[in-house]
This record gives sequence, C-alpha cells and structure tokens, in this order.
Amino acid sequence: ESETALLMSGIVAQLQGQREKAEEALAKLLTVNPSDAKATNLLALLLIDSPKVSDQEKALRYAQVNAERFAKQSQTQITLAWVQHKLGRKRESQQALQRGIQAGNLSADSYYLLAQILADENNNEKAKQILQELLSRSESTFLYRNEAEALYKKLGRSLDDFTQQN
Repeated sequence: ESETALLMSGIVAQLQGQREKAEEALAKLLTVNPSDAKATNLLALLLIDSPKVSDQEKALRYAQVNAERFAKQSQTQITLAWVQHKLGRKRESQQALQRGIQAGNLSADSYYLLAQILADENNNEKAKQILQELLSRSESTFLYRNEAEALYKKLGRSLDDFTQQN
C-alpha cells in the first residue's frame, strides 16, 4: 500500500470510529515512513483518548518527537498541547499552545483542539468565537468537525444560560 493510501485508511477508520483499524494503518505508515508528521500527529491524537496508560504514554512520546522534529509546524505544537492538556500538564500544554499559535496557519483540527482546551479552562467566550469562525468558514470535512459542532452547541447553551441568570 502507498503512504497516501495508508494515511487515508487511518483517517477514514478514525472518522468511522474504528480505533484499532485506524491505529493499525497509521502505525503501518510509520514503519514505512517514520518521519510522517501527519501520521504521527493522528496516532498521538488517537492514542491519547485510550483508557490505557501505556497508550497515553505512547501518545505523549509521539507528540513530543513530532513537535521537536517539526518545531515550526503549528499542528505538531497544537497536538502536543492537546496531549499534555489531556494528561493534566497545564504549564507544558500552555507553552506548546503558544508555540503553535505563534507558528500560525492552524488547521481546522488545530482550531478545534484550541477551542476545546479553552472551553476546558472555562474560557467559553473565546472558545465559542473560535468555533463560530471555524464552522462558518470551514465547509469541508475535518477530523473533529462533529466534535466542533457539538462543542459549539454546548457552549451556545451554556453561554445563553449564563446571560439569562445575570
């Protein structure tokens, strides 16, 4: 299989909720091309959601190596920030987040992860602004589109509830 086919297979499997199949395709791609930034990012994002601590540790290693190897790419920094955030490493997550934002040219998925981190930190107004911008301009499918739409709806309700109470 070609690298592109393996990457697409991993993405499609992830979109369909087939975690093991996605992990298998991405891991196979990394045996063919160990420095594939997209596959490494996707694998880190996939593994950090695993209930297994060993998978979460692998996710952190993938994200750290990728962020070092591709230090000027926003996606690698935002992925590292997300993985660290999920592990409760707030200070390190904020540092990687800043590097990712400074690198510029964030992908739609990076914007979603940024918004989710902000929402988790109760910065709902900023998170909603980012999601509104993202969803209004991004008509194509991206990996976290459903999650972005769900978070936007959730923040919309919670912000409406908040303003009605005051």
